[in-house]
Amino acid sequence: MLILLVPLVVALIAYVYWRNRDSTLTRHCRWRANRAAGPGHFNCVACGGEMRTSDGEPPRECVARPPQGSPRNDR
Repeated sequence: MLILLVPLVVALIAYVYWRNRDSTLTRHCRWRANRAAGPGHFNCVACGGEMRTSDGEPPRECVARPPQGSPRNDR
């Protein structure tokens, strides 16, 4: 039974890594389609960011500016 469990756990970890490796979304970004602005236009409900995509899929990155004084601004 243990022999079957080890490959299952490894496969699960590999799948989770594969699905999340190219996503830079923060946990709080929630993109919603804004059909009034045209096709492929999205607004983030959490941060207020706006972005237009060519493929019609929601963005995979946050476009909000970090607050003043955060470590991301000091680099």
